[in-house]
Amino acid sequence: MFGRDAQIYLLAMQGSKLSADVHARADEAFTTYMAGIDRALEPARQTLVGERVSLADICFACELAVFHNELGRSEALKALGKAPFLGNARERFPRAMAHFDRLATDPAFAPEFGPYLAKFATERGAGRGL
Repeated sequence: MFGRDAQIYLLAMQGSKLSADVHARADEAFTTYMAGIDRALEPARQTLVGERVSLADICFACELAVFHNELGRSEALKALGKAPFLGNARERFPRAMAHFDRLATDPAFAPEFGPYLAKFATERGAGRGL
């Protein structure tokens, strides 16, 4: 469900089809997904499955990286009376977000993730994001 609703949401943001209903479905899917990831990392796991980074960690990191696209569309969200999911994700899902941060700075991820995520940090700093 997360993949389907996330794709509908992220694609709707690129055009004019973003609606409160699309946001609500994506919000439910995002919350369920991130809560599951957060629980999987209890009490202090460093990976989602096993002792080393696996496909599960890679998929998680890529999904969450793609979600950063919403940061550049905060005005469209604001027009709906909504905010980006990532706006309070660190408070709601601390283990999941810490895991994402670890993965994003890992030497295997950083060459791709660094420049990609920097784009959204710049947008936040310019007032278009969080």
